[in-house]
Amino acid sequence: MLGEDSPRLMMIVAVTTVLMLAAGQFVDTGADGREIFVPAPRDAGETLDSSTRSSFGKARDRLTTFQGDRISGEVIDIESGGLLRLRSAQFREETRIKVSELDRVTFRPKKSPVEEHVLILTNGDRIACTVVSIGPESVAIESEAFGVAKVSRAVVKEVKFASRQNECIESDFEDGEMDPWALKQGAWTVSDGALVTLSDNTEHWVSAKLDQEEPMTMEVQYETIHGSCANLTLVMFSDDPDSSYGTNSVYCSMECGTLRLGSGRTRGNRNNFWGNGIGNPGMKGTLRMAYDPEDARMKVWLDGEQKADQVVPDRPTTGSYVTFMSRCHVKVNRLRVLKGFLSPSEDADKSAPKEDVLVLRNKDRLSIGSVAMQDDNIKAGTGYGDLDLPMARVDTIIFRGEGQEEPRRRTEDVKVVIRRSVFALRFEKLTETLFLGKADHLGEIKIPRDILKEIRFNIYRNEDEK
Repeated sequence: MLGEDSPRLMMIVAVTTVLMLAAGQFVDTGADGREIFVPAPRDAGETLDSSTRSSFGKARDRLTTFQGDRISGEVIDIESGGLLRLRSAQFREETRIKVSELDRVTFRPKKSPVEEHVLILTNGDRIACTVVSIGPESVAIESEAFGVAKVSRAVVKEVKFASRQNECIESDFEDGEMDPWALKQGAWTVSDGALVTLSDNTEHWVSAKLDQEEPMTMEVQYETIHGSCANLTLVMFSDDPDSSYGTNSVYCSMECGTLRLGSGRTRGNRNNFWGNGIGNPGMKGTLRMAYDPEDARMKVWLDGEQKADQVVPDRPTTGSYVTFMSRCHVKVNRLRVLKGFLSPSEDADKSAPKEDVLVLRNKDRLSIGSVAMQDDNIKAGTGYGDLDLPMARVDTIIFRGEGQEEPRRRTEDVKVVIRRSVFALRFEKLTETLFLGKADHLGEIKIPRDILKEIRFNIYRNEDEK
């Protein structure tokens, strides 16, 4: 913790001089007589992080250092030499900071591009775009982020034309967004691509609006923090988003080594109708619940293994909200709701490791030897002959053939975050209007600054230190 008598030191560059600055002081930079002010916490026990958090709502940009300090202000630009120029109310004059000391810079984008399709790369990067064509060597795409580009097919893992057709709700935590989940109780934040509780031993929950009258499946991928025991609840078919267990709802509650199923009959109360020991669930896993209102059947899986198959006595048939609740310090990497009563195996990738697969909108899967796309038509070669399909009938193309590789990593790589897109590029510079970068599989890229959400620096630093 940081109090008045224990200032934290930060590495900041003023003009071209590297300084060790003490919090809460004006410091003379030397030859030119300039002074820079490093803010001190308002009260004993606060940190620079907490004392600047309230000012971020008024500022456009925020810098986060590797030590966890945050500085709010206006990022003017980032020079190719690795110096960020900052204008902030916390400093008397324009300040320069080494990007080597930064974890990330978060922006408030003025626009949020809406793209139809998504490319998943072999390293896990995601690019929201419109797919223009698919050839034997590349996938041609167009996006508001960087215009027209050709992506080498060697680094493309999947092309998703209907990436969310079966998903009623999908988290965008990787993009720094909590939507469509709304905070109802407790303390949550979106950090490092995950939804995270800020405290332990109390009820935290988020809810989302979703009309439900057909079979539904809800899933959370979680990781507990600081050794906490997993204590989580999934709620569907609820009439009340402001109640942790909902009303007229169904829920499954994993309370450390015990799994309980129940229904929230009235607000603030729960009715457990089944419980069973499941052993130690571990600190990391995937909890999934499916419910069919027609026959009131509920099933629950933990890490793909079925743990419950029961009939719900009260049999809710409709609902307007879904809720996720935690009573532990937890990091939620994914939180989604799917149409249908889906087991993990029905939702998994069943393709063989050495063949490309075409997934249709009706979920039929075809092994293909070749694929091309032009003018919204997809031509695929199969063992049964050639297919000519309109793009509207295709859900996903999965590349699993020979010759795939991961994009080359470079020390100057940064992660760029735009709505529904997260991808690595070699950083060149940030101007007042553009982000400039390049990648072997994308070429030279110019991204309008007004759609940028975040730039993550030193992305391989933790891996290199291990």
